[in-house]
Amino acid sequence: MLTQQDLERLVALEANPVLSVYLNVDPAGQQAGRPGHRLRWKSALKSLQEGLPSEEQKRLAPIAEELGTYLQNHRPQGRAWVLFWGMSSLLAEFHLRVPVVDEAQWGRPSLVQLEWLLAEYPPYGVVLVDSQRLRFFYLALSEIRSEGERSLSEEMSQGGGQEAPAVIAAAANPSRGAAGGGDQKEAFEARLAAQTRNFWRSAAQELRDLQQTQGIKAVVLAGPKEVSERFLEALAPGNSLGTSLEIIGHLPLSSDASPQEILAKSLPLIEAQEERRQQGLVAELLQRTAQSQSASLGLGPTLKVLQSGRVAQLILTHDLEAPLSECAACQYSFLASSADSCPRCGSSGLQAVSLRVLLPLLARRHGAKLEVLHGQAAERLAAQGGIGALWRY
Repeated sequence: MLTQQDLERLVALEANPVLSVYLNVDPAGQQAGRPGHRLRWKSALKSLQEGLPSEEQKRLAPIAEELGTYLQNHRPQGRAWVLFWGMSSLLAEFHLRVPVVDEAQWGRPSLVQLEWLLAEYPPYGVVLVDSQRLRFFYLALSEIRSEGERSLSEEMSQGGGQEAPAVIAAAANPSRGAAGGGDQKEAFEARLAAQTRNFWRSAAQELRDLQQTQGIKAVVLAGPKEVSERFLEALAPGNSLGTSLEIIGHLPLSSDASPQEILAKSLPLIEAQEERRQQGLVAELLQRTAQSQSASLGLGPTLKVLQSGRVAQLILTHDLEAPLSECAACQYSFLASSADSCPRCGSSGLQAVSLRVLLPLLARRHGAKLEVLHGQAAERLAAQGGIGALWRY
């Protein structure tokens, strides 16, 4: 599974040169008569080699041979296979469940496609709750990964105390209750309820931590409805997840639901939430632009303010493309047809570059978050030029 942390590790990678390879490998997605991924790899490699100087071709040759052998001896999974191969070994490998564009590049790691995918498929969380256990899951790029679990019995055992075994037994089999009756039973049940609430509250903090480390947008709550409702009640007042992490829906799943079942049931909720979230972004962008409140619309103005370091969120449609010019002297970028020399430094040393290649690099360089829109939100923004920005100031 690809995560933002994986991308950051590749950005910081000092190995250079690197052979970067993206291949679609899903047989169901192949067009009739289209060659398989190994033949397309050979075709991409040939095109890459033909465009390199002879010295670089010599450096690339043994690396390409090693990677070709690896592709021959290993079976791909999912819909796409992404590999980064250095001078001596495989540096990183991803099997993705979303498609990519076939690509082979030599030099610095080619990360543009990964950056687009992470922007198009933001991560969400799922917490599966029952009275004794919470299971945490991370969902992104149509994949699911377990982030561990917390058990009430384990937490209470670690806490120790003379009552721990009895409380654990009651939690495991509530119908048995506790020894004794009357006030003693009520007091025991009250202590059990308090222990459960404390357990749920500490688990909520793990969700908040997961949000910080993995950039999770929101959470799907799953499990028996009555338990899930008590879980939310136990967090209030002053401890509600809603204060820091949005819960977008509830799934009435059993506590032992499989990850694939959780994924299948969660995706419709996540897709609906993404549509609402993106519609809200476009509405805010249009409103702030109309009121001249730290926002811009259109490719030219957005590129200018982005490179000033003022953009917090860069918002664009998923299919936006345009030819840009980049100054070889100062790396300033602008619309290809707008000038014959660099507007910043006056240099005439310009090179043509694709928006899809350059925009993620500019966003990373200037600290802007990339938001890629689909559906009705994308259609609404497309009518306004397909791109805009919410500024920091």
